[in-house]
Amino acid sequence: MGTDVGPEKQAVMREKYMEKKRRTMGIYRGISGFSLVELVVAAGIFSVIVLVLAVLMLSMAKGLVKSREQAQAHRLARTIRVQLDSMRFGDIFSCDSGRPFFGLTPVAGGGLHSEAYRQNVADPFSFYPSSRTLLAMHHAALSAGFSKFELGVTFLRRDRSAVRAAGITKNVIPFTDTDNSINPNPPVSLAAYTGGDGYDDYDPMIRYTDYNNDGDYFDQFFLGWVPFNVQLPGGCIWFSQGNPNSLMGCQNRASLPANFVPPLKGGSLTEMPDTRLKQVNLRLWNNRGELVHREGWVISEGGFSGAKIDDWESILVLDVKQPVVSTILYSYITNAQQDSHDLPISQAYPATPPALRADAQNLLVIQGETAPLAQVHFTTNPAFINGVFTPMDSGVANQDGLFSVNANDITAALVEGRNIIGGITEKNGERSPIWSAPFIYDLRPPYFLNADPPDNAHPIRTRTPFLGIQLLDDTINTPDVSGIDREVISVSTKDQNGNYSSTQFLFRDGWANYGNDWLVVASTTSGLIDPLPDNSWISIKVEGGDYAHYKTSATWRVKINVVNNDISTPTIKVPNLGTDGCSVVVTANVPEIVCDLNDPDSGINWRSINLRVNSGPVVQAPFIAKVNRNDTPRMGDYFNPRTIVTGGRLTYRFPGPIPIGLYSYDVSVKNWDGDDSLLPPQNFNVP
Repeated sequence: MGTDVGPEKQAVMREKYMEKKRRTMGIYRGISGFSLVELVVAAGIFSVIVLVLAVLMLSMAKGLVKSREQAQAHRLARTIRVQLDSMRFGDIFSCDSGRPFFGLTPVAGGGLHSEAYRQNVADPFSFYPSSRTLLAMHHAALSAGFSKFELGVTFLRRDRSAVRAAGITKNVIPFTDTDNSINPNPPVSLAAYTGGDGYDDYDPMIRYTDYNNDGDYFDQFFLGWVPFNVQLPGGCIWFSQGNPNSLMGCQNRASLPANFVPPLKGGSLTEMPDTRLKQVNLRLWNNRGELVHREGWVISEGGFSGAKIDDWESILVLDVKQPVVSTILYSYITNAQQDSHDLPISQAYPATPPALRADAQNLLVIQGETAPLAQVHFTTNPAFINGVFTPMDSGVANQDGLFSVNANDITAALVEGRNIIGGITEKNGERSPIWSAPFIYDLRPPYFLNADPPDNAHPIRTRTPFLGIQLLDDTINTPDVSGIDREVISVSTKDQNGNYSSTQFLFRDGWANYGNDWLVVASTTSGLIDPLPDNSWISIKVEGGDYAHYKTSATWRVKINVVNNDISTPTIKVPNLGTDGCSVVVTANVPEIVCDLNDPDSGINWRSINLRVNSGPVVQAPFIAKVNRNDTPRMGDYFNPRTIVTGGRLTYRFPGPIPIGLYSYDVSVKNWDGDDSLLPPQNFNVP
């Protein structure tokens, strides 16, 4: 047989070969396409995923570091708190572990002062009894990864006497010494410690005392009785001498003699404010210099338990419950005072602040609570002058500690205006803190004055007049009066039948910008009067009162009668000059544009006022300011009708500086007869 293949078979073989080649090339083409496009895209996506994971890992690492840092800070704070409890209470000062000797300075006798109270340096820092405790705190801070800590100390005391204000929510307050009432001439050496006289302003039992006359006020003594013939140890001083025993104090426990007998009421005395209570605030910094933790504690010499411990302040309590601090005192003696109090008005007085009668026929009564059977004393000038309190009215508490004192002399001594009433409790040689509070004694009712326009004035030639009246509560004797109570002010108008009603088309707009003593009848939306009915009498009634519950009222009426055939046009004048235009004053790149608008026949329609300020000397330039009824919801802030009976003063002051350049403004306005006036563009320069 021959080996040749026929044409048909050769064609079939060629077709199979080409098909196989096409499939092979297709695979290669597919592989080639993936490597050039999809591989690049996949690599990009993979890179983004890796970057996101890296950022997340970094964020988690930072969060872990912060979390560990905060946990360490809390543990360190607890350690420092325990260390503070081991310190002598008198040794706890404000300090900074990042400064040499913690910012403290050793002084003679082993005491330690803050640098603010630096005295003569004597013993080294190591002699300070609590130096090891501070060093242990510092070592603990460094070991925990912190660079330093600070302690801030504030003297606190219990306040059980309501001397601050009624409704106090806590009875631990800072030692306060700003007054100079105890000793008119405090020692010069005290100036570095306080701005006052060394006594707490409210509790004279708490004070600075330089017992050993060394010029400082930071020594601590341990008191006790010793035989009179004992030799005075180093660092100790006599407080009293007698036979057979004497009261002695030593600055250090190591100096106490063997026969030292602590007194019955405690074993220490300090030259610092003896509050026995301190607020200690801790602040921690990490090695990057960042403040990472704050914490505060209240620490007492005897342990802070929340109980009312006597040695934290004066033993006795004085809590005055009546009159409360915000009470306004008034008199009901004269006919004017009686008529004012008895006057009925529409609005009721709120419950606070209360008003209390105090006069010769109704004496002031001071009521409250103190220790059982304690003596209570009150005066209008509560101050310890050289330790002596001069009472004016006194009483004795009952078995339950309740007292009620008729303040006859205090009532007679009250003066119009501001009075300070204070008191104190005494029992068995102890004194309470000083209770004191200011009270306003108001003797004069408020009054209305200067209705504008006046009652039954000539017909008013505008439908939107200024309607207002002054409501005053003043006196020539003192600037301290109870003041107008806005809650009881009301305005009403008469209808056609002559009956007063709630505001029909006039109502109160609070106190306007025209002056704090003017009660303005106006629209609350615009701050101005809305158009009133023409050819009618408008009757207005206003009522008001002050915080002493003195009341007053006033009525007046005006006639609205505009000229319907007004042939004049409104005028636009420079104030006080009478020339056409406006006054433009530029101060510190802040322009103020002022002009008087007036129409003597039908009045100015304030709704038609249009002031435009342009950014250039051409009127078509973009507006940078616009004042009219549409763009200015409260037109009363710009237009004051009080200045002109049939018009008013238009004032626009830019809220802030504007760029240097040339500007222009124009003004247009109409009267109630529809006649209009236009002030063409006027230029002004901002230098």
